[in-house]
Amino acid sequence: MNLKEMNLGDEGLEYVASCLRRWPGLCSRIARELERGGDVFAPLPAETARERALEFETGGLLPWRETCVWFEREIEHLSGRAANGSLVFQDLVARPHDPVLGKYDGVFFDQSSAVYHILGHHDISAAVISRTMLRMRSFLLVAVFCNFGFSAADVPTTCILDETLIDEMANNAQEVFVSAYDREGLVVWRKA
Repeated sequence: MNLKEMNLGDEGLEYVASCLRRWPGLCSRIARELERGGDVFAPLPAETARERALEFETGGLLPWRETCVWFEREIEHLSGRAANGSLVFQDLVARPHDPVLGKYDGVFFDQSSAVYHILGHHDISAAVISRTMLRMRSFLLVAVFCNFGFSAADVPTTCILDETLIDEMANNAQEVFVSAYDREGLVVWRKA
């Protein structure tokens, strides 16, 4: 399936911002970044009408697998252009005490008990992105590509990220991906 980036304008910006404002940590900080503007689009089948593209809660536009393939390629492209890019997933329903999280590398928390799966520049590949997405417990997928070199060595053994690090991720966000279309697609904010 050939996906085309369809510009969603202010309606798309409001959708992404409304999804992020509801959650603490990186999500709420990124919602503030969106106030500075940027471009919002969705990778959709080329024949999709704009009116249909603005129905963010309704599925049936494309298979999730096609969205995942597009997402993996987009992240690999961004990573290839950035010297120190990182991909951050915020799992909106997981909590630090969830036993399953102890089985995974790259899991971190913040003071608000938000849970993050972070892939540093050298960890980014289609296979690792796919595995990380399968770990997510939240129906709403939120991922952020940051032009920021994340290293687990910079985090204490408690795996708790300090507020400065969260702010740095938000300030260096290049693209934000939020699931839409009954979690079959994505709406993407791109820094201007």
